[in-house]
Amino acid sequence: PVPKQTPIEKKPPVPRAPRHPRPINAPTPDLKNVRSKIGSTDNMKYQPGGGKVG
Repeated sequence: PVPKQTPIEKKPPVPRAPRHPRPINAPTPDLKNVRSKIGSTDNMKYQPGGGKVG
């Protein structure tokens, strides 16, 4: 005789708070006045040489 399995109650998925990709109230930075992080513009014109030999 196979023991009867009691059906497990399936609970509906808990609605989590939706994650917004960007906060709504965040002020958009002025693109003309942006200060970059220190040193982040040092290598702006650096182009990696892709392993060119010879």
